[in-house]
Amino acid sequence: MKKADGFAWQSDLPDAAKAKISKAIIYGKPQIKKAAAEVPKATLADVTAAFDAAKAENKARLENAGNEIIAVNDRAGKNISYASTRINGARYDYQSSEYISNGAYLSELDKNSFDRQMINRQIGNILSESGITISDNENYTFTVDAYTNRITVDGSDKGKAAEIENVLNKGQNGKNLYDHIRLCGTWENNSQIFKEGQTLRYSNELVKELIGVNLAECTQNGNDFITPDNRSVKEMLHEYAKANPTDGFTVESHTKLLHSYIDHAAEYGYSDSSLKMDLSIKFNSTGLHDIGQKNSYGNGDTDWIDDYVNDLGVSSGKKVMTTFI
Repeated sequence: MKKADGFAWQSDLPDAAKAKISKAIIYGKPQIKKAAAEVPKATLADVTAAFDAAKAENKARLENAGNEIIAVNDRAGKNISYASTRINGARYDYQSSEYISNGAYLSELDKNSFDRQMINRQIGNILSESGITISDNENYTFTVDAYTNRITVDGSDKGKAAEIENVLNKGQNGKNLYDHIRLCGTWENNSQIFKEGQTLRYSNELVKELIGVNLAECTQNGNDFITPDNRSVKEMLHEYAKANPTDGFTVESHTKLLHSYIDHAAEYGYSDSSLKMDLSIKFNSTGLHDIGQKNSYGNGDTDWIDDYVNDLGVSSGKKVMTTFI
């Protein structure tokens, strides 16, 4: 049996504890809890040091953000997530009487805040390398096309907007910026994001990734789509399933799963422009600023995150652990 990454720390434990945890992995969660109870617990000082180290590593990563937009940074590398489950090889209680760490809502704030800082740096590097500077009185809007991932830029200086547009539309920048806006917006109930648009967008991206076909450029035929060169998308996905065996799936079950995405997309279709979920975000000299939602992750906009962390600490009477904010 392949060892689960989440239990890599068991190599540091006594043989008896290893054996119990191995059985727990095989036989179920109750045994996991019982086995974990025998693992040494970290002190509050250990926990604090681990989270401080994660923050230091993440901030260092900002200095090497690169010159392409990356939407999700795996919580800034494994250290950002591992800090919340593993300290010096020992597992500790997820929530203790002394601290709170990585709750679902706080975890999303942490991740989105870090990703926004990274993307601001990345866009800054892209513009700087092209000799483009943004003054304090300039304001732009970036809009990403849901089906082509092309970034359109509009704003204060039309000529500069065209330059920014040109340098941003390279590689996976559009796709990754779109995904970042969607992830931040979905969590904050962005008015730009709606079920039909997400369904069409996701199905299209999946099909593009698997077989290189843009559903928005196809002709709908019932619950199928026909490519410009007259091929059935469902037949192409069936051929893909046959050529790419997947653990846990037969060719038939894999095909059925892939076809379900086409069925969902066909419910709405790509001809209705009102269902096209293009996403926009503001940009100025301080970076990206969300629109269409109550809370923004932009520089200067994040007092609400600090307030949430402070209120959580006061209401719980515990130290709140984060890995970036």
